[in-house]
Amino acid sequence: MYQSETNNWSYALFSANLYQYMPNLTWDSHERIYNKWLRWHNGREASSRKIFLDHTFSKLSSESGIYILYHLGSHLTAPIALAEQGLKFDIILDRHVYIKSECLFLEMREHLNSAGEYYTFYFSDEPGLLLRCRKSFAEGRSILIFADGASGTSSTPKDRRVGIKFFQNILHVKSGIAVMSFLFDVPLHLILPKISDISILTVNQRIVKKKNEKRDDYVKRSLESVYSVLEERLTLEPWLWECWSYLHLNGMLYLDEVPVDKKINESLIILPLKGKYYMFDRRYFIAQYLNLKISK
Repeated sequence: MYQSETNNWSYALFSANLYQYMPNLTWDSHERIYNKWLRWHNGREASSRKIFLDHTFSKLSSESGIYILYHLGSHLTAPIALAEQGLKFDIILDRHVYIKSECLFLEMREHLNSAGEYYTFYFSDEPGLLLRCRKSFAEGRSILIFADGASGTSSTPKDRRVGIKFFQNILHVKSGIAVMSFLFDVPLHLILPKISDISILTVNQRIVKKKNEKRDDYVKRSLESVYSVLEERLTLEPWLWECWSYLHLNGMLYLDEVPVDKKINESLIILPLKGKYYMFDRRYFIAQYLNLKISK
């Protein structure tokens, strides 16, 4: 049977998502990026990865705000590092992600609460979420949230998406964090690994509402900043972003109507599925059944 390290659907969909935003990368480079991505996002290593904070965090304790994290491989241990810094916050999670990895999140909360402070998990689908967040801000606490969406959970009709330029395509992102920042007049703090050392987190930007700025204008401007710093960080090391593997599932990627193109090129991969073989085109997310047998 034809088989290689990249002859599987996991790689094919990862590569297809990567192509949608970074089409200038060579197809050969996709395999190298994928292999680095696999090593970096190894579940056991990622959940125990030691993270350090630089001097930019020293000023965060003086005001309530929204801490923005991204799925960059340190997202399971970063909240613990922030708590050890003495920062007080509650965390908004996607319920499906929590259920899927409940043991990891319970372990995280145990670490968070070990210092005597109590950290609460809120769920993004709670009807009273804004009221709970308002209570957190009133108590001088902050909210921590992962800006780049739920890990592979489907979007729902109630999701309010904003199209944001991201590399050479559009990323359709949820607007909730920007709306919350506007309503409660609290800043967004964008937290990413430093370029010089990925084990050190830094507060990249502090975003606040301008005087007399309208809600829609602020939502658009702040989300553009949230994802422009992510784009800048991924330009050199795209393998850092966990989301390449599931952009087609969580509502962030919209595919246009597929053009007719019968040209065979490097974007095609032969993949097995239920005892049959398909030709998968990573440019357009098309799989075509192959009526043939492939010898060993």
